[in-house]
Amino acid sequence: MDTILLVDDDAAVCSCLSEILNRFGYRVITHTNAQAALECLKEANPVSLLITDYRMPGMSGLEMVRQVREMSATMPVVMLTGHEDFESYLCAQSLGNMQYVMKPVGAWELQKIVRNALAAEAC
Repeated sequence: MDTILLVDDDAAVCSCLSEILNRFGYRVITHTNAQAALECLKEANPVSLLITDYRMPGMSGLEMVRQVREMSATMPVVMLTGHEDFESYLCAQSLGNMQYVMKPVGAWELQKIVRNALAAEAC
């Protein structure tokens, strides 16, 4: 069973996405801030995929991914955002092995995105 680390400062979004991912058979660890998520990764929790919001108070999703890349250069990442911004898209893409997805995202679309991200990691 793949484990997904889900990070979003909105607890309702975390809960909703976690429930969807659980229904599709994934184990989900949720955090509402990037620093707690990084601590989770440092504790050697095996994570197959990181899904994070782009804009969060404190540490942004982009900054968190930069730090994650120091721990794992190949971990697939899905960056969620509610704000279309070409510059942030380019910054996210420069960090490699990442999908950039606009919110809101439907359940079936999310399943496809996750499946593709995990398949890309396996290659």
